[in-house]
Amino acid sequence: MEAAKIATEGGVLDPKVAFVVTPEMTPSFRLLVVAFVDNDLVTDAVYVNAVPTCTTDSHFTLTRRTPGAVLEPGSIEKLLLKGREGTRVGLLGVDQAVYLLRRKDLLTRKKVFQSMEAKDMGNGQDAGRKAVETLANAGVVLLTSQASYGAPAVERRRAKREIKLDIVKEYENETLRDCCSRGMQPDQLLRSCSEREEALLSYLDAGVALYTRECVAAFGKCCIHVEDNQAVGRSSAEEADVLGMSNFKDLEGEERRNFRETWIFNQLTLREHGEASLEVTVPDSITTWEVSAVGVAPSGGICVLDPLQIPVFKKLFVEVNLPYSVIKEEQIEIPATVYNYDHKDLKVRVAMLGTKDVCSGVKEGKPSSVRTLTVPAGQGRTVVFPVVPLAAGEREIRVAALSDGSARDSVKVMLRVEPPGVSRNESFNLILDPQNTQKRPARNVASPTYSYEEKFGLGGKQLIQMKRPGRSPKEVIPGSERCEIDIVGDDMGAALEASVKNPGTLLRMPHGCGEQTMIGLAPTLYAYEYLKTASRISPVDEDRALGFISSGYQRILNFRKPDGSFAVWNHYRSSLWLTAFVVRTLCEARKSILIDEKVVTSGLRYILTQQKQDGSFHDISNLIHGDLLGGVNGPVPLTAYTLLTLQECDREGVQVAGLTESFAKATGFIEGQLNPNTSPYVLSLAAYALSLGKSPAKNDTLRRLGGIFQRGNEGGLYVSAGSEPLSVQATSYALMALLNAGESRDDITAMVQWLNLRMNPSGSLRSSQDTVVALQALSKYALYARDADIDLTCEVTLSGDRNFNRTLRIKRDNAQQRNRIEIPDSNDKIFVNVKGTGTATMYVVTSYESPVSVDLLCKFDLKINFTQHKVNVSKALEGKGSFKEIYSMEVCARSLEKKLKGMAILDVGLLTGFNPVLADLDKMVADKRVDSYELSQRSVVFYLSTIPSNASVCVEFGLQQAFAVGKLQSGSVKAYAYYDPGIESQQDLLNKTRVVKARENCESFKLTEGSRYIIMGKDAKYKEKDPHFGDEQ
Repeated sequence: MEAAKIATEGGVLDPKVAFVVTPEMTPSFRLLVVAFVDNDLVTDAVYVNAVPTCTTDSHFTLTRRTPGAVLEPGSIEKLLLKGREGTRVGLLGVDQAVYLLRRKDLLTRKKVFQSMEAKDMGNGQDAGRKAVETLANAGVVLLTSQASYGAPAVERRRAKREIKLDIVKEYENETLRDCCSRGMQPDQLLRSCSEREEALLSYLDAGVALYTRECVAAFGKCCIHVEDNQAVGRSSAEEADVLGMSNFKDLEGEERRNFRETWIFNQLTLREHGEASLEVTVPDSITTWEVSAVGVAPSGGICVLDPLQIPVFKKLFVEVNLPYSVIKEEQIEIPATVYNYDHKDLKVRVAMLGTKDVCSGVKEGKPSSVRTLTVPAGQGRTVVFPVVPLAAGEREIRVAALSDGSARDSVKVMLRVEPPGVSRNESFNLILDPQNTQKRPARNVASPTYSYEEKFGLGGKQLIQMKRPGRSPKEVIPGSERCEIDIVGDDMGAALEASVKNPGTLLRMPHGCGEQTMIGLAPTLYAYEYLKTASRISPVDEDRALGFISSGYQRILNFRKPDGSFAVWNHYRSSLWLTAFVVRTLCEARKSILIDEKVVTSGLRYILTQQKQDGSFHDISNLIHGDLLGGVNGPVPLTAYTLLTLQECDREGVQVAGLTESFAKATGFIEGQLNPNTSPYVLSLAAYALSLGKSPAKNDTLRRLGGIFQRGNEGGLYVSAGSEPLSVQATSYALMALLNAGESRDDITAMVQWLNLRMNPSGSLRSSQDTVVALQALSKYALYARDADIDLTCEVTLSGDRNFNRTLRIKRDNAQQRNRIEIPDSNDKIFVNVKGTGTATMYVVTSYESPVSVDLLCKFDLKINFTQHKVNVSKALEGKGSFKEIYSMEVCARSLEKKLKGMAILDVGLLTGFNPVLADLDKMVADKRVDSYELSQRSVVFYLSTIPSNASVCVEFGLQQAFAVGKLQSGSVKAYAYYDPGIESQQDLLNKTRVVKARENCESFKLTEGSRYIIMGKDAKYKEKDPHFGDEQ
């Protein structure tokens, strides 16, 4: 039996069995014996490895129409397949440069077979203690399109091509040759050769250097040699000093712009005569592509070919390196390197094309002044173009190179420009209910972030008038404000679409620890089950949702311990709370994806070992999120939470010895602990736990629960449990208890409306745990009310613009979507007129960029220190150090909230052009100064178990400058409590810098004597001294 398919069978009387190993049995199979003895089922199985090779039946070939040819970017190539008719072949093309970074990602025959064996759900050669276990342990291999072999989207930078100059050979002394080589290295601070030479001599004169004046002389000579070869604008008198427009027009449409890392991802079936072909257009990267092929024959097993290589090359080409992003009005030096792989030296003219909203010294569409280079054969030369982006967004950077001959190249890359300041998002929600089923009175609401009037008219009409607040330039960066209205008619609100299509946008917070990882699994699971049951999910969305659920399952296994428990971090002790959370979710997920039964059963067994004699549960791990259990130190909330897992897994048919007895004891313990002083959170959690079973106390608990419901100011019904995250959880548990008991529909609907009023436009609430619990409750309600009718017409107009009129109609077929209307940037009043039947949630979203105030939300005391470390020239020349200047950054945080509990986040922004020293980050984790960290393109996120109020927590790490950037715009450091993000502080990294335009009088510049400035065009920006990052940037 192989891959859940019976390969051969037959009745056997002879104790010796002979059979042929067929291709279908590769790379492994199980021999399963089934017998009936005295009407009892008897089974046994043995696991057998088969040689993983391509058999005659499974073998196929992959060739090119032009074998061995080197293609130019943008060329058309044809791939030819030949093999047995009916064979299905999957093709994957990946840039070889990706494999140079991570060769282990290369798809090979061995890896495919190892992966298949890894998917075997069996238990090695063990047959099982019972006949049923033996059959289950035989396992199944599921071949699905949800998992693919390919290169992850790993950020990479191409290795710089080393340029060797003959001048090095002039020095016979090895030390002087090394000094010469150091002089040819580019200077990160863009200093001239004379300035660099003077710096070295100053160290020598101070008596702190180990090198000699001969070394400095060699350093300077070789530096000048490179500088001369890269001279700018040194063309002869007869050469034009600009590239003509005709030259650029000749290159239009020829720009290389497609620099993807993965290329081919196709599946073909060999048809008539066992042949198939695929015509493809080669991307624009100068690289070698590796095309992997995996084939599955109708009756011949699996075959994996060695990768087919397709080289793509030009004799003359330009490479432009950009940072991940820059901030508006920062000065960035863009290096463009011209490579000449011809057999002779080439004189090359290089220019940049002017781009809208990027100050480069020329008008939009016009070429810059020419940079003329002599590029030796087999080498490269670099020129630098200083630019200043003037507006946020994706901006084109286009560089062209023309040689004296026919060789030429043009490259277009996108520069990501981010706005200065900090992104702010403000939103408020309104329930659209023109029939006013909740009998709400007319109201007038005003707050610092929004104001609106709401009233209801005769005949089922709802009239809403909204006014956006006026913000001063101190609050918002001009031109950055955006407003939109989103309307969702489904009871799960905005979370439904996000959970299925892109759960990564559901909660824009770090997802590093075990509990936070579940945010990628649980909400998508609840949304998928609701849509599937309601028959309202498309095949595409179903595949996508199942992929997200499977990925979430794989990620959470990283936090599993050998005894079946789960931990918040791998180096933490097991957490009963997290184990119960994960196992309960996986019991539910078993209905949708393939879950290893041992993961569920071993987790349940661990939970049972943590139960005390009186039926309560205890956790040996200190929760980093203790407030999630209602802030109660006693065992009641944890026992109720764990009881939910036992009951829901039992309902799903999971069988573990002692399970029924365990939740009976836990139920008895909870019943004995409830009293009139029980907190609202614990009462709601206990009511839901008891409603799942046959507890005689569940009706009395529900009655007491109904006595603590409160009416919200904006409408709806809720349970007040202190903070908003806890109130959301308590209300969600109460809602599920009422649904199980079939209580009043009016109370249930009012609770749903209160929860939807708390939901963000992304579909999340305040933190990961209240988001998960709320979405579980809303999905259960959505199934309960899925036949509710909805037909709403929403008309949106503006007071000052008669031409603005937008109408949305919300019906059942589009209710689950975010129906969006963008509102022009103005101070007009917004009118929303609603009529029809049913209810929906309207999200009014305002986003803008705001300058960061040092005193903003002072919940934490933040201190930021930069240190610039001078280069140890002696060690650098000896090869024991680097000539690159190193900076260090220290951030210290202390809580100003004495009662702050639980995990805290320190989000440290990175300035443009700087990268952190990874070894320093890893050392902080190893030294247990931080629990973990996540590195993104613009920040480092540190996870801390807490930030105390009686001492500061500090992180310190090195920074390396990868790009020269002037007029650095400020990033920010943000500290906040993970499970209550409202407790936060934010602070600038740097003070704001000036922006000066050349049209002003020179006297107004107030330039500093001795500093160098770069003036570019009519809207020029200049460099100025920066107190944090050296004398000149």
